[in-house]
Amino acid sequence: HKKFQNFQELDWAQLLSSLAGLAASEKAKDICSRLSALPTSEAAQLSAENIISAQPLVQDGRSGNLSVLDKVDALLARLSIKAILEGQELLSLKDFLNSAAHIKNHLKTSHSSWSDLMGSNLADFKSESSAIDHVISPDGQVNESASPTLAALCDERRKLNREVTRQLDQLVKAHKLENILQDRYVTTREGRLVVPVKSGAQHDLKGLIIDSSQTKQTVFMEPDVVVPLNNRLRELHVKIQDEIYRILMELSHFLARSLTSFQNAAKTLLECDVVFAQAQLNLK
Repeated sequence: HKKFQNFQELDWAQLLSSLAGLAASEKAKDICSRLSALPTSEAAQLSAENIISAQPLVQDGRSGNLSVLDKVDALLARLSIKAILEGQELLSLKDFLNSAAHIKNHLKTSHSSWSDLMGSNLADFKSESSAIDHVISPDGQVNESASPTLAALCDERRKLNREVTRQLDQLVKAHKLENILQDRYVTTREGRLVVPVKSGAQHDLKGLIIDSSQTKQTVFMEPDVVVPLNNRLRELHVKIQDEIYRILMELSHFLARSLTSFQNAAKTLLECDVVFAQAQLNLK
């Protein structure tokens, strides 16, 4: 093999560019692009051994989704100040925990001191992942089943919505109001169930004007008959939001107790991302 005398002859810049292109996260790409020669031959030998031990892990294409590292720092920073994470943030944290668990299991297939060390720095995070799954749906919303209180409030809201809609439909039919309605549907304005009435015909219906359309051709009215039910719906809305806030706060505080483990996992996954990139380059 040709012996290179310096980095210019080796085209070190091009090598680092190729290496950075193989990393999954932007953080690892940045580290790869700024690598320099190791200070001792012993350090170089150890690095080479680690890279070689990682090669079987990248050859099967199951090295996980390490791009999640680009989001995790902001999430962990928020947990460190006891912030309350929102649904989408919790989903991003769950992706990170899934990646950590995946990499931990994947490292077990490689019997080397480096993979053993990396694996020992990763927890399985089963309880944390399970807690997020219990509270947050795949679309980032809080599950109604997240607490008995929330489930009961949401059930009452559904029943009241059905009752208000039934009463409005009954009102339209009983008083033959079809001619004054812009459309035969029940809609929501400012959190209240209303009916769309033609502008100028609002005096033919006893109730409150809640809103109007941009064209001013329609006013949205709340008939007097459904005011008490709509008031209760507004109360339920506030209670539901309060309960969701409490649930997210409780979950965020629970997750914050694992902050040190999350931080250790983030550092470990970042090292894996860099070494996996080096292993892929070494295989080319």
